[in-house]
Amino acid sequence: MSTFRSGLLTPPREEEERSPFRPVWRSLIFEQYAMFAIVIGTFALQVFLGIEPPSRISAPLNVLLALLPVFLWLIWSYFPERRAPQPRSGLILIFLMTALFGQAVGRPLINDVFRVNEWLPLSSALTRIAGYTVTTGLVQVGICYLVIRAIVWPNLIRSRYDFIAYGAVAALGYTLVPNVEFATTGNPLAYVVALHTAAQVVTLTMAMIVVGYGVSAVTIDNVSALAQPVIFAVAAGVVGASIPLFGGFLNASFSAGGTSLPRYLFAILFIGAFMTGLIFVMHFLYRFSERQSVERRLGTPE
Repeated sequence: MSTFRSGLLTPPREEEERSPFRPVWRSLIFEQYAMFAIVIGTFALQVFLGIEPPSRISAPLNVLLALLPVFLWLIWSYFPERRAPQPRSGLILIFLMTALFGQAVGRPLINDVFRVNEWLPLSSALTRIAGYTVTTGLVQVGICYLVIRAIVWPNLIRSRYDFIAYGAVAALGYTLVPNVEFATTGNPLAYVVALHTAAQVVTLTMAMIVVGYGVSAVTIDNVSALAQPVIFAVAAGVVGASIPLFGGFLNASFSAGGTSLPRYLFAILFIGAFMTGLIFVMHFLYRFSERQSVERRLGTPE
């Protein structure tokens, strides 16, 4: 049975989820902020301190940074999952299948069918947000959801927190190949690779957590099925809004006190704020829904 404590700004304690299962919020927050810390660290070393990696290790370092989210997930999620009394199954399969279908289906749809790079970048801000939502957002969220549903639904879903675990690994798989390709195309700076990787992983992870909230509301809390398409639209909107906003901050130039601030700084701050805000909101919503579910089971009046 779940119990609840206060403290919305900290990861939920283990007892907030059913004890046989690995607590997913703690792992997720550690992974996301460790990745963000690497972005800040590489940016500070290269931009403020002028420290550049030797040319012979630049390419391997970029690949390592692109694979960093996978390593963090293995350390803080997968291996602890194996040690849990009742580990979640299908995580590796979801990771592999979303990577495969993302390449085989998702990217051709986005690049060759919708051709978003040909008409959206020159559109107005609202058009870009709407356009990326109904193309890139729906494709990415839809593929991740369909893979999860095909592999674990419904027998392996035991609590609403399972949706977070499966959604996070699906986002990781989908973004794996594009991140490695970015890191190995040309010779990008290390902090640029780290920032691009973090932006891709954070955005789709947060979108899939939104999807998980909607699916759990329908399947666990018996909310009307009409809520699910709305939640899917919100999740796609998370992706759709983040792309032009991130691009805008990435290319913007600012100055303070007559001093030009380093390029990419505001893109880094945007990703940090975007991630923190969505984690806070979704953490609250999941906790609230779980509390309401427990009260209904116990027959406690709201």
